[in-house]
Amino acid sequence: MHRISKYISLLLITALALSCSTHYRLADTSSKQYRLQAGDKVTPDEDLDQFFTPYRIALKEKTKEVLLQSEIEMTKRKPESTLGNFFTDVFYEEAAKLTDKPLAFAAQNYGGLRRPSLPKGDITVGHIYELMPFENYIVILKGDSSLLQRFFDRIAAHGGWPVSKQVHFRIDGEKAVDLLLDGKPLQGGKPYYFALPDYIANGGDRFFFLKEVPREETGVLIRDAGINNLRKKGINGVTLHPALENRIIIEQP
Repeated sequence: MHRISKYISLLLITALALSCSTHYRLADTSSKQYRLQAGDKVTPDEDLDQFFTPYRIALKEKTKEVLLQSEIEMTKRKPESTLGNFFTDVFYEEAAKLTDKPLAFAAQNYGGLRRPSLPKGDITVGHIYELMPFENYIVILKGDSSLLQRFFDRIAAHGGWPVSKQVHFRIDGEKAVDLLLDGKPLQGGKPYYFALPDYIANGGDRFFFLKEVPREETGVLIRDAGINNLRKKGINGVTLHPALENRIIIEQP
């Protein structure tokens, strides 16, 4: 049963990986439990294995594509990290292309990045799928200064999240203080546009106050946009070397 589940997962991932213009969402599932005891043997299904072999080969070829090089190992940390900075800057670059509004920043929930690090050297399509295995879409939201303060206070309460380079603030207790966007304090009455994963825009991680915020649904997967961004950078000879920039600092007692 474990083997069958593995092959079905591979088939679903392959369909997503090989699709260029059409994306599929899982409509329904059903499941059964099979209890296995220590020492139980599971006999491989040769017909099933043969059926999935072409998909397994196609998936392997797809995921081993090298997008570009990284000069350092990028790691995930709070309140700020090289992996988070790299990811959200790419997120911002791609989101900015999808709207005619001035984009203030992009942010990514910490738990949405599923790899603790990306290696020095080759960065592959497979690495990006492992980093972001979820079908999260880019959403552009509109809010005022009070909404953004509430938003960054929630990030502060989480101990920091990956944010793009336009954002700088300190965490004091569970509050975001000395908050700057592009080096400027928030301005009352000014509309701000920012990019988030649809999971957060729809209220995930207790960001319930974002559910009714005006938005643009782009229909573009963050992962796909990121892969395309890195592929173009690699073709142009760009290498990655993200650094810590004090985007978020925790105030020490």
